[in-house]
Amino acid sequence: MLETKQSVFFLGSCRIDASDNSLLFPASADCAQERITLQPKFVEVLAYLAHQYPRVVTREALINDIWEGNTYVGEKALTNAVWHLRQQLGPLGAGEVIETVRKTGYRLCIEPRFELPAEDGQLRLERKSRLLGWALLGCSLTLAVVLAVAGHHWYKDTLHRPFGVDRLTSDGGSERFPSVSPDGRFLVYGGQQPGKNGSLFQLDLEHPDASPRQLTPDSSDELRAVWSNDGKSLYFPSASGGECKITRLDLKDGRLTPLANCTSVTTAIDLTADGTSLAFITTNAPQKNAGIYLLDLTGEEAEPVRLSCDTECPYRDRDFAFSPDGQTLAIARRFGDISEDIFLRHLADGSERRLTQGIEDIRGLSWHRDGRRLVYSTEEAGNRGGYLIDTDTGEITSLDQDGLSYPRFVPDSDELVFYHYNNHRQLVTMHPFAKVPQAPFPMIYGNFSQRYADYSPEAGRLVFVSNESEHNEIWTSDVDGQRRQMHTSLKRQATSPAWSHDGSRIAFVAADTNHEGNKLHILDIRDNSIRVVASPYINHGRPEWSGDDSFLLASTVDGLTRFHLDNKPPTLVSSIMVRRLQVLGDWLYFSYSTGPRGLWRMPWQGGKPEQVLGAKLMSDGYNWTVSDDGVFFRQRHSGSALLSYFDFARAEVRPLIELPPNSISRQENMVWVEKEQKLVLVSWNYPRRDVMRLRHPALH
Repeated sequence: MLETKQSVFFLGSCRIDASDNSLLFPASADCAQERITLQPKFVEVLAYLAHQYPRVVTREALINDIWEGNTYVGEKALTNAVWHLRQQLGPLGAGEVIETVRKTGYRLCIEPRFELPAEDGQLRLERKSRLLGWALLGCSLTLAVVLAVAGHHWYKDTLHRPFGVDRLTSDGGSERFPSVSPDGRFLVYGGQQPGKNGSLFQLDLEHPDASPRQLTPDSSDELRAVWSNDGKSLYFPSASGGECKITRLDLKDGRLTPLANCTSVTTAIDLTADGTSLAFITTNAPQKNAGIYLLDLTGEEAEPVRLSCDTECPYRDRDFAFSPDGQTLAIARRFGDISEDIFLRHLADGSERRLTQGIEDIRGLSWHRDGRRLVYSTEEAGNRGGYLIDTDTGEITSLDQDGLSYPRFVPDSDELVFYHYNNHRQLVTMHPFAKVPQAPFPMIYGNFSQRYADYSPEAGRLVFVSNESEHNEIWTSDVDGQRRQMHTSLKRQATSPAWSHDGSRIAFVAADTNHEGNKLHILDIRDNSIRVVASPYINHGRPEWSGDDSFLLASTVDGLTRFHLDNKPPTLVSSIMVRRLQVLGDWLYFSYSTGPRGLWRMPWQGGKPEQVLGAKLMSDGYNWTVSDDGVFFRQRHSGSALLSYFDFARAEVRPLIELPPNSISRQENMVWVEKEQKLVLVSWNYPRRDVMRLRHPALH
């Protein structure tokens, strides 16, 4: 490794000391002396570039030297390090401090001046004496040290690099939620083509080149299953004819038996360790939140019994897994809409303890056969990865497997099956009324996601959420995606920004500091200050400003709620539950989250709702935006995404463009830029998901 740890050098007036990872800026007429402490890796990158000045340093060289060749971590960490260094070295005012050389690497643009420590004669004599005294001992220990270092590096490499990843499916569609039979021979997974129902498929792992066997018909929808302990049956949620049923499939004769009601074909499902009870997540009246229910499989007339909190719950359970000894339930629990963590529940007495803190999204969890360790997948700022946690000590080990989703251990094995998923959302633009039909064009190129766009005619800028800094933060740009600026550095998930009508402030939702819900925030664009809106609620829907910018509107557990800007307690406007809001003129346009579909409106001061578009035309709760003359929306259409326009004056619908299914994200809104006569949307590519098998030494 290049020796950089003891380097002290100057870039312009800034003194960099790698021994304590500090940057020291001298005092000036405008500001006092400033000392900044950086992460050690950031300083190592800067010192490496300084030692190589003026040469270009490749990304591979930096990753090999500083991250010991661990490309899984190094690729993103290096980008993050360079971004932060540019931010911190900005006061030098010397233009670009670190230059990106396209398709190669980086080059330092300021010549470094190295500070060499002075050494007098007495010190040199003492050093030589020590060296002579150590020479004999050093020779005898050299071999041992070399072996120890080699062993240490081998151990670190084995922890950070998978022993092997095998692709088990490659059907070209979406294969999800893998599960291996108790004898380890058969893989069951949900397979789906764009715009079609999902079906369960079975693959013989002893003959992986053979075609998978389809277990459920195309007429119904299934994606996620769990094996019975004897391997003779499967349990899964199945949707058909508008109903969802937890179903048992006897593999020998193909008989299907409905067992209980459910709400989603992707709902979590698992068997107790003894195989006598089936647990799944659903919503049953009168409970509002989805929760875990337990169904006794030994009784013919048994009814599901709720295990989760059922009244006034500040959270909802989203996924779970039974420990091998059947004594503990690991639960992925969501607080609000943007914060989720793992809890352990002791089934004998119902006691619980929190295992993780501050995760955005959990995408599956599975117990190791030792009953002590747990593997789980997270999605942070749009990126998925897997982790191993020791439930006794809390120690977390990254599996460094990009895209790892919904892991499940192979029975009686240290191997995992999972499906690989990575997909970035992207801001795109189109001119819907152009004479020549136009497909959406990307606005911002790069390997980052952009979401939740809004536009202010007064500010002349877009606001959106981007993960460019490795966290979902609030950014703005001009209408073409240029002159981008990051406005927050919360380092926790921010979402759903909305411009005030005067273009001076942006309301948004972000996870609270305890990661037990979210809070409404207001960013003042004039000085970049941020404040939290007073609220007793732990969860807030997407915010919108009143027509006069005097208060905020957002959905809560009580309904549509008004949030005052002077710290007064919020007041309930209506008990209606809404997904998305937009104020235009005197009207508040909205879509229900629980209630009739379509687009509705009422005066933003409060009043009686009236329907604008019916459910037969518009079924999406987010994919719409209102202009002075009409409504842009995604129309209900089979097998594709059809963007349409409802003209207020003519009271008629005009189809605009037909796009591939799922090419426009269902969770995003559209934005109409009147001056440019263009729509801004959030696009994504239909993700290919393949089932993989992982062998990793950390799992041994």
